[in-house]
Amino acid sequence: MNKDAIIVVSDWDISPYGDAQSGYSNIAANISIELAKKYNVIALGISYRRNQHYYPFSLTQVPASQLPSAIATIKNGIKDELKNIIVALDIPLNCQLAEVIKSIGNLNHVGIMAVEGDPVIMSIALDLFKIDERLIISQFGADECNKVGVPTKHLPISVDLNIWRKRTIDEKNVLKEAMGLKDKTIFFINADGNERKNLSLHYEALGLAIKENPNLFLVVLTRKNSPVSWRLDDLAMQFGVQNNVMVLDREKSQGDVWKLYAMSDFIINCTKAEGLGMALLEGMAVGVPVIATNATAMKETLSDGRGILVDADFMPTDVFLNTKRYYIFPEKLKNVLLDVSKKLNENENIYDEMIDKARKYVDGRTIDNMMEVIYGSLK
Repeated sequence: MNKDAIIVVSDWDISPYGDAQSGYSNIAANISIELAKKYNVIALGISYRRNQHYYPFSLTQVPASQLPSAIATIKNGIKDELKNIIVALDIPLNCQLAEVIKSIGNLNHVGIMAVEGDPVIMSIALDLFKIDERLIISQFGADECNKVGVPTKHLPISVDLNIWRKRTIDEKNVLKEAMGLKDKTIFFINADGNERKNLSLHYEALGLAIKENPNLFLVVLTRKNSPVSWRLDDLAMQFGVQNNVMVLDREKSQGDVWKLYAMSDFIINCTKAEGLGMALLEGMAVGVPVIATNATAMKETLSDGRGILVDADFMPTDVFLNTKRYYIFPEKLKNVLLDVSKKLNENENIYDEMIDKARKYVDGRTIDNMMEVIYGSLK
């Protein structure tokens, strides 16, 4: 007897090392690995570049414009019974696919989505009703949907603690020395270069801070050649930080990314909004104190002493779904950089309690809890 089939649509951004890279592809991969134990998983990737992968299911590259015909072909061509389709993509793409999915047949559309900012506007609320099961990857986002009468479930995303294991102090020191940064206070940001990640704020604040402490250093893991990012070399010269910044391309194995977390003194993520912030959870798992904006899902993740939250100074309404963006003044972030580095240099154990609380929080986000929500949403 054939297994029931499930289609999983996501960006499926896979590095040359076979590792999922983006937030959504990480989520889709972990869920699909578990689903493949019970179902025939057919994964469709709109950003998949046919890189090798080691997943126990098929993964096919499909341009976004061809997704409707690809889904219909699968439904009509496979012998397995197809009841469910899971779409792990941003809200606009999930909603666009909803009508297509309904036109193909009686499929249960499970949408896995991020609510990056508040509020959820009425037109988006109405579109969300087209999706059968709405799973939001932060409690913040689920609460925002529920405020406007859209029933949702919070999908608590888990972190693979075998990959993002807790570092030791010896490992940290060895890795810092290997990178030639032994005497630096390292701030690590793991983020795409789009406007929401606000890389220019980090550069400007660093430029102000190194005038008082030249040993501060920023390591940036990003898409170096992204057409929607800053020209980072020019940005570094603009703020005078070219000798205090190292920019690395994101196409690295997860093992190499672990090393970047493990060598760092702080993770910094003072972005304008986040639907979850996988880099926060990964850094917390590795045992690095995290600095982030006191807003959206970042506030949820780092509250109760699990991290260092920086209040925003102004909140304009953004073009993306009319949501707020949370901006921190560079002068304020400069003071944070100087303050946390000073405290760490005076007492290397000062953040131990924070690190322990953060790790305990991540430990509680298990794959079983995540899959319980997934299985409860399937037909």
